[in-house]
Amino acid sequence: MQVASGTSLLGGVLAGLLDRESDDAQARRSALFAFSIRVVSAGLAFGTQILLARWMGIFEFGIFTYCIVLMSVLSALTSFGLPWASVRFLSEYGARGEWGKFRGFLTSARIGAIWAGTLCCVAAVGVVQLLGGQISDELALPLILVLGCLPLQSLNELQEGVGKSQGWIGLALVPAFVFRPLIMIGLLGLAKLAGYETNAVTGAYALLVSLFVITAGQYFLQVRSFKTKIPAGPRAYEPRTWLTVSLALLLLEGFSMLLLHSDVLVLKLLVTADQISLYYAAVRTISLTSFVYFAIASAFGMRFSALFATDDRAGLLALYKKACVLTFWPSLLTAGGVLALGKPLLWLFGAEFVAGYELMFFIAFGLLVRAAIGPMQVMLSMCGCQKQCAIVLLVVLAFNVGLNMILIPLYGLTGTAIATMVSMLLESAALAWIARKRFGFPVLALWPESVRS
Repeated sequence: MQVASGTSLLGGVLAGLLDRESDDAQARRSALFAFSIRVVSAGLAFGTQILLARWMGIFEFGIFTYCIVLMSVLSALTSFGLPWASVRFLSEYGARGEWGKFRGFLTSARIGAIWAGTLCCVAAVGVVQLLGGQISDELALPLILVLGCLPLQSLNELQEGVGKSQGWIGLALVPAFVFRPLIMIGLLGLAKLAGYETNAVTGAYALLVSLFVITAGQYFLQVRSFKTKIPAGPRAYEPRTWLTVSLALLLLEGFSMLLLHSDVLVLKLLVTADQISLYYAAVRTISLTSFVYFAIASAFGMRFSALFATDDRAGLLALYKKACVLTFWPSLLTAGGVLALGKPLLWLFGAEFVAGYELMFFIAFGLLVRAAIGPMQVMLSMCGCQKQCAIVLLVVLAFNVGLNMILIPLYGLTGTAIATMVSMLLESAALAWIARKRFGFPVLALWPESVRS
């Protein structure tokens, strides 16, 4: 095989995005739409983080960051695996025309998400109250307020999965990734103008209100959309099947979220809040690279599930190859651009944040290795391999925590970045091995078919 030129490679990627004739053209356009949303949301999120860091100061921003990370981890557990289960089951039932099961799962998932979020919220707040004096006064109140968001966050994540299952990328992503930061920063701006202190407590109140607004709005819009798509009729239930798959996806999502945030959680044990802020700013900045991965995973997840449900192995392989191409090369370009502008971007948070620039290179390398195998975790979980993925993530999580505990005392924040990078390499290698063994997929498929020879 000859090495493709940069021009022909770019042409192949663009052709894959613009082709309207192939079966997965809609998925590609959805991926492009999802990426566009994430580009907009990246700017909003980045601007929000900068304003928060400057308004709160490095110490209060570190407290607020820790609370948000803890809520994200707990919400992954309280979601009960339902967001990705909805992508899998609703896609399958829609492809087969099994509308009774479709209606039954949708109703059960909504009720389950609300109850699970509420119970976890009560339990988490109870633990905070029991710990009492062991939690600092600066952390206790914002932590309770942020944990109070869990029922809304669980329902919001479910509705995101439901939207993805129907190809409603805008309805799935825009509320959380565009409207929430806009509402939140607007509320904080009004509070600042009114003379209130913009600290972690104020941020927690703004988060709670913004979550309520977007979750309620998204719910009513989805209900209206389903009325025109899903025929009326009785509900059918498969609780054992749903529970089995959801539990596996719960473990997968929980381990994935813990792995994503384990660095910050371990740092909380070993360093001060200002150091957490510095690390978080660096990771958030280079994580702009991962928005490409997220966009492809969001758009292609329902296609993976539908092809697996109809036993179209050739179509599944072809879609996987396209997903790898559309994930890696844009990620490489994005990472290069972010690293080139890394110091000015970090300076926007505050002059002291520039010290985290070198950390971005370690994280970038790990993200690019993950991008090289495409949205592998999503593909495998949509094709019945969620248990194997969960085992991989559990092993990698344990490895990551252990490596962090060893490297942070030795190398500080650099040790955390190295541990995160190595964990990404291990996870990517393990998932690629499972895909090769289970489906015969190539380890790397980075060149568009149109530029191969």
